[in-house]
Amino acid sequence: MFERLKEVSKLITVEGNYSEIIHYKEEKPIWMQLIPNNKKAILVIKAKALVGFDLHKAKFEIDSNSKSIKILHLPEAEVISIEPDIQYYDLKDSALNRFKPEDYSKMQQEAMALIKQKVLEGDLPEKAIQQGKQHLALLSEFAKWNGWKVETNYKLEK
Repeated sequence: MFERLKEVSKLITVEGNYSEIIHYKEEKPIWMQLIPNNKKAILVIKAKALVGFDLHKAKFEIDSNSKSIKILHLPEAEVISIEPDIQYYDLKDSALNRFKPEDYSKMQQEAMALIKQKVLEGDLPEKAIQQGKQHLALLSEFAKWNGWKVETNYKLEK
């Protein structure tokens, strides 16, 4: 069922594929810590991370009389989307501490946070900037072919 429509202007310039393993463990001993009450699981995460630019954050000035486009501000490269595929293995819980839907949500959030951290610590944002510069150069060429000019006094930020 369709719920809502949101218009976006996002330019994805690079994508990276990641693979990680998380050992999840939750310990909740009961009765003076004499009875173990643990949960554990192994998560195998394969994820595609898309990095690029939210163009709603950009600022342009268009002058149709002089056929010019000024790029005043470009946003920094950001993680646009993470598409995870998470497999759960070796799920073990106790009679008093069962896995619940919120546990799976928590594990998924941890997995997504780990992938986002790996993306930001790696070179994908820098590669997104380089690819973004190439896209802007291509845009300038298209504009020239149609009699327009693009002023690129911008700085792509990391």
